Amino acid sequence: MKVLHIVPLVSDDSAFGGPVRGTARQSQALTEKGHECQILGLWRGAGDTPDEVLGVPATLYKFKRLPGHRFATALSLAPLRWIARNRKSVDVVHVHAGRDLWILLSMLLMRTLKIKYVWQTHGMLAPRNRLVYKLYDLVLTTPALRGASQLLYLTDYERRDLESVGREWGLVHVVNGVENIGELADSLSLPSSNEFRLAFISRIHPRKRLIDLVKAVEKVNEQGGNVYLDIYGPDEGALAEVTEEINNRSLVSHVSYKGALKYSEVRSTLREYHTMVLPSVNEPFPNIVLESLASGVPVILTKSCGLAPYIEDYKAGIVVEPGVDGLTRGIIEMMKNPREREHLRRAGLKLAEDKFTMSGVATELANIYGGVAG
Repeated sequence: MKVLHIVPLVSDDSAFGGPVRGTARQSQALTEKGHECQILGLWRGAGDTPDEVLGVPATLYKFKRLPGHRFATALSLAPLRWIARNRKSVDVVHVHAGRDLWILLSMLLMRTLKIKYVWQTHGMLAPRNRLVYKLYDLVLTTPALRGASQLLYLTDYERRDLESVGREWGLVHVVNGVENIGELADSLSLPSSNEFRLAFISRIHPRKRLIDLVKAVEKVNEQGGNVYLDIYGPDEGALAEVTEEINNRSLVSHVSYKGALKYSEVRSTLREYHTMVLPSVNEPFPNIVLESLASGVPVILTKSCGLAPYIEDYKAGIVVEPGVDGLTRGIIEMMKNPREREHLRRAGLKLAEDKFTMSGVATELANIYGGVAG
């Protein structure tokens, strides 16, 4: 089967790291099962436009930012022309996006051309109450939803979101997956001193609540801890505020911003830390948590994360209330109990193996594609 995956943006700073990396992994696993996959999207970065994403053939067009509405930040007609020219060369299209303007236009085009497509929103289609959003959804989002043969959701919360914006049929639960589970998990390159090292790897966005984590590090150290936090990720509008907070609290020796990671650097970077912390709220199904589980790195995350029920069920990490106090408690608990940390590490590997293998996800996707393509 020939499958086209559409993503909003591929960039050299991994701005859409989770969905893009997940898409490439799905493509790799599907290819191993005999299917033919390629990726279509926009490219933002230095140098020539790449012709592959993590080894998957890709057709990418230059990204140009537009002023105005947050969803209409990019518009390119080139991918739409590509879809029209190549419509007979694909059996099904898998769209990975939210309300991105050019993506919605591409789905409306596919609906008109009777190209079969499934839509995986990755938790990015929450209902909006402002009038401008409602008009946007009425004109673009709702027609695109109606044209999708199947809608793939990650959590029950996301399913309710999809139902609330007008789609109650053809909903299929599909989780994200991760490959190479346990590979090099025992070769963690941790410091031999009494430092306790935390990593945050995600977009630097207000929803990530990174300032809460900075304040929690300060509180733990005030209570006698020796915690160091390294922050990785592209700036999505919150880096200046986070940097100011670090400076105002005189934490520059304990909290550092390390820039964005390439997709290929995530695993090796994770293995340098005792724990990965994700303080964000309402995070649908973060790939960085799956990466951590598969790498044998324990996690701390909030109860509002879509992966929290899995973590609690397997006792594979520490789940806390959102906010400074909850994060502080979680860090202290993780830091003071190395034996429990080892238990969490092994439970995380088992959780990844039981629930989130990419091979299992690829098998499920192939069955969905087959049903859609008829």
